[in-house]
Amino acid sequence: MISFQVEEVSPDRASQFLSMNGVNRNLRKSHVTFLAGAMLRGEWELNGEAIKFTKDGRLIDGQHRLNAIVQAGVPIVLPVVRGVDDSAFKTLDTGAARNHADALSIAGESLPTQLAAALRIVTCHDLGKLQDHFSGSAGSPSNKQLHATLQQHPAVRDWVRKAYSDKIATGFRPPTLAAICYLSSCRSNGHRAYEFIEAVGTGVGLDAGNPALLLRERVWAEIAKKHVMRRKEYAAILIKAINAYRSGKSIKLLRWLSAGDRQEPFPQIDP
Repeated sequence: MISFQVEEVSPDRASQFLSMNGVNRNLRKSHVTFLAGAMLRGEWELNGEAIKFTKDGRLIDGQHRLNAIVQAGVPIVLPVVRGVDDSAFKTLDTGAARNHADALSIAGESLPTQLAAALRIVTCHDLGKLQDHFSGSAGSPSNKQLHATLQQHPAVRDWVRKAYSDKIATGFRPPTLAAICYLSSCRSNGHRAYEFIEAVGTGVGLDAGNPALLLRERVWAEIAKKHVMRRKEYAAILIKAINAYRSGKSIKLLRWLSAGDRQEPFPQIDP
């Protein structure tokens, strides 16, 4: 008979449960770290997803959550189901997980996929991990972190809509453009960030040396060559371009040297 109860699972109890691990999928350490971070931030909620054991006491579902409890070193309240038939294992984890865009869509946000991408950038910026985000080493913020970022920075919605309403070419990576322009708009001469995204979108009336023009020329050259610029490189030249635009500087060259003797640090958004 299947039994169900809600238990507070301490790190020691989690270790005990893990000692009963049966045939299970490979442990993804990055996911364990992600879950542990959510637990330490107090984001974990009782949502009905249970730890499951077979009739003979083998753990068949929950190893990532249990390992996260051990890593975080905090007790977590979880449903625990015992007495599951062995044949049920093949049906576990077959549903599609809800990603950031799914959560935003359920909340009624427009352009949820693009908004989620922009919010990840703003979140990592606020955590001091902007460079790590574009390097792919920052990890993925949780849905709760993105929700908190949207609550703190509601204007990100407007910048994402702006980036897409002008039908800016995908080569300009509209979510990145929207996020960096929004962050720049919060600094000195922030009104020029709106002028910048307008200039990038239309290309109208731009004189030689205009940073928005140089960004357009660089991106279109890459598109013409059917070359995909690295995310980190694009973010770096975008930040350099909008910094120069906000300060009213004319520039002759827009590039970021990421290798060799003249390697440059990743640029910061000017205050």
